[in-house]
Amino acid sequence: MTSRFSSLALLAASLATLTVAGPSPVRAADPVARPAAGVCPAPPAAISNSAPFSEAVFRRKAYDGYARSANGTMTAPLAVGVLFESVKLGPPITNTVRIEPGRGALRLNDAAPPYTRLYPVTSTHVVCEQYRDSMSHRRVEAVEHCFISRDHEWMCGLAGPLKITQID
Repeated sequence: MTSRFSSLALLAASLATLTVAGPSPVRAADPVARPAAGVCPAPPAAISNSAPFSEAVFRRKAYDGYARSANGTMTAPLAVGVLFESVKLGPPITNTVRIEPGRGALRLNDAAPPYTRLYPVTSTHVVCEQYRDSMSHRRVEAVEHCFISRDHEWMCGLAGPLKITQID
């Protein structure tokens, strides 16, 4: 329970810097305060596909994954933002191929090319989705692998179970 309130306080503190329209301002001291109308956090800085793997690469690729759905049509959000609570980079591993009788060739990550370097990342982040008349926040805990694709672009995708907790 304490971690939920401390995380909500962190989220409220980050939302305190938002532009707010309306009579009720967001106060950092109030962990459940929400802006009447605001904007989600700004996207992380753009990265180059030739950049070495780093936390900045992961943050941008994670944001890009959520931003694909933000087009304002039907039930899609108008904008998204991601507030990272924790990011832990693991040591790189190789996407090995093994032959399993009855199943054939199996890789650690089917999306990544064989024998490419995988960068494991464990993260906890809050996804903000801005709709026409409301905002939604959910906490996501994920383990992902980042790698360079066949098209020579950084890609990140799930490598384990995903835990999603709706905040509001």
